[in-house]
Amino acid sequence: MHEPLKCKYFANLRNIIRMPPRFQRRLCNWPSNSSYSGLICTKRLENAVESGIMRIYQMKVGDLVGTLPIEDMSNTFIEHSFIINNFVVMIGKQIKDSLCRVLGDGVQYQWRENENKIVIPDVSINCNTRDRKNVSLTGIPRMVMEVLSDSTEEYDRGEKMEIYRKVGISEYWIVDWRKKQVEIYLNDGREDGTTYFYLYKTVTMENKDDLQLVMFPNLKTDFDELFNI
Repeated sequence: MHEPLKCKYFANLRNIIRMPPRFQRRLCNWPSNSSYSGLICTKRLENAVESGIMRIYQMKVGDLVGTLPIEDMSNTFIEHSFIINNFVVMIGKQIKDSLCRVLGDGVQYQWRENENKIVIPDVSINCNTRDRKNVSLTGIPRMVMEVLSDSTEEYDRGEKMEIYRKVGISEYWIVDWRKKQVEIYLNDGREDGTTYFYLYKTVTMENKDDLQLVMFPNLKTDFDELFNI
């Protein structure tokens, strides 16, 4: 018997991975009397990824065919959601009368610079929410934030950070609730026209008063409120 296909998925896609059997049967075109649960057929899974229904990273595929079990590798603790909610509430009440909006992890983006692939930040501050493509925003946020978890840290520090650099996001926060630490990265340009993120500041308990949005200096950010978990 083949090993299970191991995948890890990101953002708020748990409800898709844990979809009801009837939807799994419809997605994979199984017989109506099928009792399969937790199985998604490979080709239709790939189609779902391509169409933007879900974002899956295949860790081991090999020559596997047919239907394969999906392994939940998210390992996302509830503290992850607490941090997101704390930031949205803290900033949202300060910008409610402006054109800008602070958006949580239920909002997806599609950017031409990223081949219109769907990206879902944990948090974004966007002052151009009118530009849309179907249910996706296409305007570039001025700031995004990702809250680390064991399964997404490599992605948040690697591929996702590269996407944010490429599309021109000015400020990127990486928040580690386990260490109570915030890394603030800023997007800068070189003489040859290329851009790069550099670590502007790391904020911990020792220098917690230094926590501040660079792109929105008039907004107050409180370290203790952010990490009130």
